Parts: sequence; structure tokens; C-alpha cells
Amino acid sequence: MRFPFRRKTTIQTRLAPFPLAPGWLERFRLRANRFRRPGLQGGHLTRRQGSSLEFREFTPYAPGDDVRHVDWRTSARFGDEHDLLVRRFVAEERLTLAISVDLRPSMRLPQGLPKLQIAAWLAEALSRVALTNGDRVLLHGLFCRGDAVETLVGSHATHRVRSSLERWSDPANETAHANLEGLRRALPPASVWVLISDLYFSGPEQIAPLARFFTTARMGFRWLLLVDLDAWPMEHTLLGSGPRLVQGPNLAHPDPRFDIDRDSLARVAQRIQRAKQAFLQQIHLAPDGYHTWSWPQTSRADGSRFFRERLAEDTLLQRLFMKDSG
Repeated sequence: MRFPFRRKTTIQTRLAPFPLAPGWLERFRLRANRFRRPGLQGGHLTRRQGSSLEFREFTPYAPGDDVRHVDWRTSARFGDEHDLLVRRFVAEERLTLAISVDLRPSMRLPQGLPKLQIAAWLAEALSRVALTNGDRVLLHGLFCRGDAVETLVGSHATHRVRSSLERWSDPANETAHANLEGLRRALPPASVWVLISDLYFSGPEQIAPLARFFTTARMGFRWLLLVDLDAWPMEHTLLGSGPRLVQGPNLAHPDPRFDIDRDSLARVAQRIQRAKQAFLQQIHLAPDGYHTWSWPQTSRADGSRFFRERLAEDTLLQRLFMKDSG
């Protein structure tokens, strides 16, 4: 069968409504708010030392500190010969939570439980909790045209999460380059940035700019979190094995057949792992800043149940909303 496409068609991405009842998410929020452990980093704890106008203390400069906060006069007066003293501030009480959702085509896989759907639900869940707490949310679409940044304030703004991601993930907006300039301008110091992605990077041209942005964003007392959506177990199952016939527009190969065997699947898995490791090695993320959501190794799964179970057991994301123990 052939597909005589005469013009490019655009398929609008449609995302399912948020699956969690308000009561379930409210219980999640209250549990997170009560999660208090001295010495443990969390979203609200990081705001205790940020960039408001209220001075807190001087501390020695450490790699990664924002050089704009170095007090040169005090360093020369009270520091040792090679010491630099950095001004620390008490941050504002409202948290800014930035959520970047990867929108590349690989996020639309696997069929039945696409990563993009889970990412959208996760972005909406985090936004709902943050906005209910009175915090501010920056929603960012990664790998699409334009700045793709929405500022959300107030609990009424949660409906914009799904509509914005649907608009940005339209195939007509696809781009191979990470659009980070809009997020760079909007992301304040003493904030939290969560990246949700499958990390299926095609090469250094995608990895390097994003890794550089991680390095820059780490300055200014920002807390960085990475949620890795690992759907390869299900994608592997759906691919199966044996010969496949590849058909489509502008297919010039005289024998468009492809045999899927164990070796070819192993090579794909290796490429995925190499891309992930290359990215993780460049961003130098702390172990507690990286979490994996693994898909079940089955072609059939209840998406709502899968999302609810993964969110309930993710203590890392709960720490975003825990309060200061002091």
C-alpha cells in the first residue's frame, strides 16, 4: 500500500485530561508539606538562602557561586590573601518552580502509554500543588520553535498546562535545537528547575547546549531535578522481532524491509544508554537530583494507574514542597 501525500499534513497532539481526583492530589500535597527533615534539601528549603534584598551572612566563595554576589570590598578587608566572600540572602517566601517538558517526536512513544502524556500529567500535578501552595510556575516546552514559556500564578491557571503543551507539541513546531533563551530570561535565582525527558538525544549538537544551560542554571542557588522517562522496556516489547515492511511517502529504497532481531534491539538499547550517560556526565547532577520513571515491560498498561503509582512513590518530587524544619 502506498501513501500518495501531495502536501504536508499537520496532526495536532491531543492529551488526555488529568487523571487524578482533586482529593488524591490534595492528600499528596499535604503529605509533602508535612515532610520535614533537618538538613535535607527541598524546594522550600532552598529559598531560605536566595536572592532577595534581605542580607543573611558572608560565606567563602565556592565553585558554582554567582560571581555577582561577591563582595569585593569586604573580601579585601576581612578575607585572607586569596579568599573571596559571597553575600548570602534570605530569599522570598514564594517558590518559583520551572518545569521543562521535552517535546521531541520520541516522546510520543510508545503507543498506548506515550511518554509525552505522562510528562504532561506530571507537569500538571506539580503545577497544581505549587499553585495551591501560592507558588509561581514557569512552564517550558523544550525542543520547539519560539520561547515556549508560560508563567502560571493562581490555582485557576492549571488548565493552561495541557493546552500549552498541546500547542507547543504540534509537529509544525518541531525543531532539533533546544530553545532555552526564553527560560534563561525567566528563571530567577533561588528557584527550582525540573526537566522531564526521555534523554533520547541524537548527538552532541543536542546534548552540549542543554548541558551548558545546566551549568549556568546551577549558579544563583537553583536546585535542578531531572526526571528520566524510561519507556524502552515497553517500546522493546511493542517492537517484537522478525521482518517488517516499511512503507510511506517518498520511500525510494527498492526493498523496504527491515528485520528486527535481538542484536538490532541490543544496539538500540546501547545507543540510548550512551546518550543518557553522555548527558549525565556533562551536567554533573547530584545523585538526589536524578530520578527514573520506568515503564512496565508489557504492551498493555493502565496509564492512569501507572502515573498515580509512580507519583505516589516519588519522594524526590515530594521534597519540592516540604517546608523548612527550622
